[in-house]
Amino acid sequence: MAAPKRPPITCHILDTTTGTPAPNVSVTLTLIEPLKSTSSLISAENTLFISQTNSDGRVESWTTTTASLEELLSKQDELLWNITFEIGEYYRQKEIRPFFPKVEIQFITGGEGQEGRSHYHIPLLVGPYSYTTYRGS
Repeated sequence: MAAPKRPPITCHILDTTTGTPAPNVSVTLTLIEPLKSTSSLISAENTLFISQTNSDGRVESWTTTTASLEELLSKQDELLWNITFEIGEYYRQKEIRPFFPKVEIQFITGGEGQEGRSHYHIPLLVGPYSYTTYRGS
């Protein structure tokens, strides 16, 4: 059986205090606004996708009640997104009071048709008192 196709926007979380993945973290991906439009699109209002990291700290799929990520990315030149990682509960379960209970990152995607731009990966390296991110592959 073939592995399911990965979503066009993915993420993962690594806990820098242990060097291990951060499982069971709630993640929300929200469309903020289309920056340039080549066609009409659903309003950015309430266009959100939710998920939870798996045992490897990765989001494997998104749940939504609106258009699919593939559909949104294929119809727009540029979209502004916000991804929110709810890391507070993850650290509270470890009896650690984090300074950053939530990490929010904004990023821009280009159209699906642009070479090399059909997949966007947002890694989060996080500790209770710091975090860093970059555009992954």
